[in-house]
Amino acid sequence: METIKDLNAYIVYNNRLEQMVEVEINKKYRGTSPSGASKGSSEIKYLKATTSIKRLKEIFPKYIGEKIDFEKLDREIKLLKTRLGGNGSIAFSFALFNASFKLEENKIYYFPYPLGNVIGGGAHHGFASFQEFLVLPLKAKTFPKAMETMVAIYKDLMEEFYNKFCGFNDEGAMIIKEKEENILDKLEKVALMHGAKIGIDFASNSYYDKKSNSYKIKGKKIKAEEYKQYVIDLIKSYHLIYAEDPLHEKDFEGFAEITKKAKKTYITGDDLTTTNPELLKKAIKHKSITGIIIKPNQIGTITEALETKKIAEKHKILPVLSHRSGEADDYTISHLALAYNFKVIKAGIAQSRIPKLNELMRLWNTIEKKKMSKI
Repeated sequence: METIKDLNAYIVYNNRLEQMVEVEINKKYRGTSPSGASKGSSEIKYLKATTSIKRLKEIFPKYIGEKIDFEKLDREIKLLKTRLGGNGSIAFSFALFNASFKLEENKIYYFPYPLGNVIGGGAHHGFASFQEFLVLPLKAKTFPKAMETMVAIYKDLMEEFYNKFCGFNDEGAMIIKEKEENILDKLEKVALMHGAKIGIDFASNSYYDKKSNSYKIKGKKIKAEEYKQYVIDLIKSYHLIYAEDPLHEKDFEGFAEITKKAKKTYITGDDLTTTNPELLKKAIKHKSITGIIIKPNQIGTITEALETKKIAEKHKILPVLSHRSGEADDYTISHLALAYNFKVIKAGIAQSRIPKLNELMRLWNTIEKKKMSKI
């Protein structure tokens, strides 16, 4: 087990040119602090990057000479995360995990299916109210084939929407000037051609109005009950395999209604649950979800995120390991997906998302014994 001989923290920048905290161990293992544009209100709070770095440097001397025992040290970070801020605690947690990650010989590794964001909107920028239009290549027998499928769909959609294409958003997803249903019509057609399923991250918080209990979509307000039925109709009409945050973050009962009526769809909590075990338990009690987003930075440490994953799996809820919209070239979640057998990884497709996916491509070609996960 390696010893910590050197610790440093400094500022780097993400794809939105926002400041991130990066922690470096022994001048070779690094972890950065991703950030979301669309946040659940229960997420751990970030500090100003310079403040977080200052507080990290105050505690670093304590860890010099310590063995890199990831689980032990990560549990200590959990106790410090409020002082360090979520950005400081997750950067340190990621760095410690990366320092401990080693491929084991003769172990069979199960690779996750990539859930790719092809067209974007909402808080990630775009004309659509929905935040992400997604593809899931479940028929792929290898990770390279899954990537090849996603890329083919992405390129075909660019051709389909050639006259409506307006650039790329924060996550490298296409910005298309088109109505939601028209996007879904073509997305479903192209995905089926390539043997893939489709999904939506509604991120409904971004267009929910609490005062009037309504959702603003298509330029008009829709009352909550009508909107809920609209979501159910979309799920059924387009055979969605995945629907993330179809309602606002407090509506556990509404989620449960959708889950009951959409049995073939992973109704997935993100803002609803924020990788928080207590919120997950509430969702389980209400039978709100069949899928949950796992974003370690929402809770502050990898250890806590894995506790949430364990609870989800016990209740047959699919954990989906996810990036954030504000990312750098960090591919910690690629290693986490393999180390802890996540069946799905949400990591975009293009531009700043490529490092995470390329690392899984490299690992597929490096590891002798591997299979795709079973969902």
